[in-house]
Amino acid sequence: MSTWTETHRGLVFPWNCDNYGHMNVRFYWDHFDDSAFQIWSVIGSLSQMLHESGIHAVTGRNTIEYLSEMPSGTLFVITAAITRMGNRSVTFTHRMHNSETGELCATMTGTEVIFDPNTRRSTDIPPGVRARINELIIDTKDDPHPPAAQSGGAPVSGRWHDTHRSLVFPWRCDHFGHMNARWYAHHFDDGGFHLYSMAGVDVADLHARNIALVTVQSDLRYVREMVAGTLFVVRSGFSHVGTKSTKHFHRLFNVANNELCATMESVDVAFDMETRKAVPFSDNVRTSLLDNMIDPTLD
Repeated sequence: MSTWTETHRGLVFPWNCDNYGHMNVRFYWDHFDDSAFQIWSVIGSLSQMLHESGIHAVTGRNTIEYLSEMPSGTLFVITAAITRMGNRSVTFTHRMHNSETGELCATMTGTEVIFDPNTRRSTDIPPGVRARINELIIDTKDDPHPPAAQSGGAPVSGRWHDTHRSLVFPWRCDHFGHMNARWYAHHFDDGGFHLYSMAGVDVADLHARNIALVTVQSDLRYVREMVAGTLFVVRSGFSHVGTKSTKHFHRLFNVANNELCATMESVDVAFDMETRKAVPFSDNVRTSLLDNMIDPTLD
């Protein structure tokens, strides 16, 4: 029996919202799709088993249920599990929770068909893959609304948090065939939004007091190229905590081989939106940040 595994984190941006002020349906599909790309790799190394068998999986059907509205600024996490297996297909269930409240906001049930790229037809699940999948199936009747996971994927040392997962899409690559520089910043930024909440900071309370965490400097270093189809994870922590500012450090790894592909260090300031000036962190916030300090020079 397996457990629910974290596959994606995101934020509802203003441009994701419709005229009613909450995330439009098309963007639920976008985030659940990111989750679906990750699941074969993060659950039981199934992606490698499919590759070694010379087959892959294609989407046959997806059904999304929208349960609670998600306004701009909502942080969310998606967890997923295998919930059914047929002769030639596997069904996954993905659950989207509000990261700060734990509320279940949406679910997606997706059926993926095992596909032979040579015959361009569906094929039976190989015995070895079938045995592994059978070990990982979850019965949703036992826990219909599982809580959102706090972290997922391979264990990381110290206070590093898995803040973001995604995939290099072809349209994010430049004319050299690897992911363009702007998209690294895009993914590190998504991770940065989640880091404070994962470190125990009450982000909702900061918003209620009209205090924002504003980035004033970023230093991004590119270590290895990333081509289309590369699955990656961003791991993050705090490298310095001051009175009014903090530095957070992010490392981006290739999921397949755990190679370091890029890093980013950013400086954030606690910013009073009314006075438009920097303000000191509260004792509670500073304690949470100090509890999540990492040394970026160590693995």
